[in-house]
Amino acid sequence: MKKYLVLFLFLFTVSLGNAQQLEQLVSLEYDKVPLGEVLQDISNRYEVYFSYSADFIPINQPVSISVQNYPLRVVLDELFEASPIVYRFIAGQVVLRIDHDKQKRLDALAMQRRKRVLRPQQKTVKPLPLRKQEVKEGGNRVIDIPVRWIEPMQSNTEKEEEDGYNIRIGLFSFFKEKPPGYENEVSDLSINILWGESSNINGMEVGGLLNKTHHHVKGVQVAGLGNIVGEDVVGTQVSLLGNVVGGSVNGVQSALGFNLVGKDVGGVQVAGIFNYNYGQADALQAAGLFNNSRGNAKWQIASLFNRADTVKRGQISLVNIGKRVNGIQVGVINVSDTTNGVGIGLLNINKRGYNRFEVSAGDALHFNVAFKPGVAAFYNIFHLGTAWNRVVEKQDGAILSWGLGYGMGSSIRLGRKAHLNIEALATHINEDRSWTGKLNLLGQFRASLEMELGRGVSCFFGPTAYLMSSHLRDEETGTKGSVIAPEKVLWELTRGITNQKAWIGFNAGILF
Repeated sequence: MKKYLVLFLFLFTVSLGNAQQLEQLVSLEYDKVPLGEVLQDISNRYEVYFSYSADFIPINQPVSISVQNYPLRVVLDELFEASPIVYRFIAGQVVLRIDHDKQKRLDALAMQRRKRVLRPQQKTVKPLPLRKQEVKEGGNRVIDIPVRWIEPMQSNTEKEEEDGYNIRIGLFSFFKEKPPGYENEVSDLSINILWGESSNINGMEVGGLLNKTHHHVKGVQVAGLGNIVGEDVVGTQVSLLGNVVGGSVNGVQSALGFNLVGKDVGGVQVAGIFNYNYGQADALQAAGLFNNSRGNAKWQIASLFNRADTVKRGQISLVNIGKRVNGIQVGVINVSDTTNGVGIGLLNINKRGYNRFEVSAGDALHFNVAFKPGVAAFYNIFHLGTAWNRVVEKQDGAILSWGLGYGMGSSIRLGRKAHLNIEALATHINEDRSWTGKLNLLGQFRASLEMELGRGVSCFFGPTAYLMSSHLRDEETGTKGSVIAPEKVLWELTRGITNQKAWIGFNAGILF
């Protein structure tokens, strides 16, 4: 019962998302603009993505429409009312196709209108523009059929299939030799007990082991082992091992193993091991190990790494790599050439990013150097500092301390040459030895004013709030805590072996 409830909630959520996209209000104004340009403009302005084949959809047909604040569903109905085009919302895509029954009805209406015009006039009437010619068998008489929209030429096989469904059921089927016209053969339902080979699928194909389609798939493919398609897929592919597509995919791909696409991907890709495509990925890619897009990527989520040329929205993984990042990268290591977004991780490498080197002085650690890779909005801090602390009880009267730390920061522009830098660091302090094995942690919260001096050089200064947490104890005097802290502090607390002290200090330096 629970799995049916989950399935119902999933379908309800998908349907609600589709309805919301189709019910958004749009305003359009076109006068004899090619259909392809109209669809592209709607996609860019309202983030509605259309999927269609330019071989079948007349994208050069000029259309005119003028609407203000109408639901997108109503606008699409009006736009395609006088054409054989119909649409469906599948996996976040508006899928367009030619409806042959609708084309027949439009042709019949056009012929009736023409007859009504010709009956009262016996004289020659100027013929309507021709879009298609049909030749009757057994003669050479040419009949001119006026059609408002161009319809692709159909083969005899396609015409025969209009009267019924082409259903294939077999145990083990393949092409020994490619029959004449096989590239136009379309199967509405194909059931392959073990392995099946077909030319085109326009409906559903189910295979026990493997489905192999030489050309296009429009609909659903399900296989126990894998699906192989030579050209484009519009719809859904599900398999245990993997899905391999030579063309583009618009819809959903799901596999426990991998998804491999030769061109663009639109929709959703989910794989247990990896997703790999050679074109653009205007999709959500989620994989157990990695995602790799040779072009742009919208969303990539994986456990090991993500890679893309341009990241439109985001990448989430241990390692994220993008040449240009317009969104967000979340991971342990984030790498990019340029970014208009932000990288959140332990190490953010941006070739044209913030990447500053710091030399500074403070009251806790007297001499400090730091490297700050990342972008101005969010950068990492790798910190090294040293100090000489006077201790009366010691024979030489001084202890050398040094610290190694890590932090994060953000630089906020206040004016043409002024910035406010907010930083937080945690530094492990080693006192009078090469490495202190006990807790001896110095926390710093800095708020500094940075002033640009010119050619990438800036100076900064500002207050620093310190919090020292230590397990150290002087065996000779019994004093608890670190010698880094001053004698007078704002707050001190000792619980068990842990001594904590807080105070306010300063920090100033130069950035290169």
